[in-house]
Amino acid sequence: MTKIYTLFTLLTLVALGCTKTDEALLGCGNPVLIDIEKYNNRTHQDSFLNIIETPVISNKCLTLVVGYSGCNGKHDLELINDGSIQESLPVQTSLRLIDKKMELCDAYFTDTYEFDLTSLKERFKNEKKVQLNFPDQNKSILWEIQ
Repeated sequence: MTKIYTLFTLLTLVALGCTKTDEALLGCGNPVLIDIEKYNNRTHQDSFLNIIETPVISNKCLTLVVGYSGCNGKHDLELINDGSIQESLPVQTSLRLIDKKMELCDAYFTDTYEFDLTSLKERFKNEKKVQLNFPDQNKSILWEIQ
C-alpha cells in the first residue's frame, strides 16, 4: 500500500509540475515582422480588422483580441512593424495587423491572437519603455521591456 501511495504522490507532483508552460521555451505565437513595404501595402480588407479589447503584454508576448468579418473563423494574421522609431519619451513605433486570408462575408468572428515581441525587443534593446501604436485602430499600449 505504501508503494502505491508513493507512486501516486510522485505522479501527482509530476503532473502538477508540468501544468505551467515555460514562455521562454514555447514562445507565444507569430513573431512581429519588421517590414516597411508590407506595412505600407495596406489593403481595403485590412480595415475590417478591429482590436476590440485593450492590448495586453506579458513578458515578450502581445495578446490582441481581434474581431473580423469572414466566411470561416481563425484567420491568419500578421503583425507588421514599419521599422520607425519616433523619438519621444518614451520612444514610439507603429504596428499594423494584416489579414493573409482576406475573406469578405457577412459572418463576424472574434479570436485571440498572440504575437512574439522578440524582434522589437532586439530593436529597442537600449530602451526601458516603448509606446506601441496601432494607428489603424486608435489604440496603443506602453511596453515596459524586461
